[in-house]
Amino acid sequence: MAMQMHWVYLLAAALLLPCRALSFNRTIDDTDSNAWSFSSSWHAIADGHPCQDCVAKPDRNRVYNYSWHDGALGSGSFRFQGTQVYIYGIDVPRPGNITFTIDDPPSSSSYFFDSGTILYESLFFHAQGLDGAKQHTVNWSVALGPGGGGSVLLDYAVVTVNQTETGPASPTSKLKVGPIVGGVVAGVVALAILVVGLLCYLKARRRRQEKALSVWPDGIELGSDTTISTQPMLHAHADPTILTAFPAPTPNSIPPPSISKAPKGYIVRSSPTSSDNASPPSSPPRAHNTDSEVERRLRALEDTVQGPPPGYN
Repeated sequence: MAMQMHWVYLLAAALLLPCRALSFNRTIDDTDSNAWSFSSSWHAIADGHPCQDCVAKPDRNRVYNYSWHDGALGSGSFRFQGTQVYIYGIDVPRPGNITFTIDDPPSSSSYFFDSGTILYESLFFHAQGLDGAKQHTVNWSVALGPGGGGSVLLDYAVVTVNQTETGPASPTSKLKVGPIVGGVVAGVVALAILVVGLLCYLKARRRRQEKALSVWPDGIELGSDTTISTQPMLHAHADPTILTAFPAPTPNSIPPPSISKAPKGYIVRSSPTSSDNASPPSSPPRAHNTDSEVERRLRALEDTVQGPPPGYN
């Protein structure tokens, strides 16, 4: 019973563990105006909106959602709610130097990398260990780089969100709380039904086992129509101690073999006895000396029949 309950506890833990602080990443494109804010010096490049004055010409097929922002000596901000944030951009030759700052906890970092060519999905900024129940803001500003360039291309951001966290809804991470709560409740109800059904099954089986193990003097009751007797049964391979329940016949109780009388010249064989060590008779038994009248007539008739047949005229 203890081993069976152990499996029940393991099943309950397996169903409940996924409900604890499940985290997932959400990608937010630079075209989302609820999260991104750019100053007037930034150019939004997308399908149908090319930038003729921009120096960098990246391959649109290698950019997330075919869109990016190109800014020179500009500024902007990104608002989100989550525990971690990643901001990605595109490296170009002679870029500007971009500095990021975050409010809670306050921190800042700068990014500059002159690759000499165009590199995609480059990580410009990263912050972790944030309070997932609060909204955060990342601000940035672009300055001239060591090479004299001032262009920076921003592509998209990734925010890590905890599913179990509550708080005011953020425009950057609109979680569908209804389906999540419904799924959790349905899982708990299903688990409760499974546990109750399993406990009822185990209890019923235990009762059947206890009933089967109850031995009464008249036999073991298996059902309304079936009873196994507890009296010993005798068969060819029974135990010798059980066979002695029936008294063995004594030698005096076995009648001697009867000797049948036969006509003269015939041998009478006696019936074999049950003893395996009896020796064969030394000579065939003979007929009794005192013959009755019927026997004498039979012998006379036999002598007549054994004679030569009468002749025919």
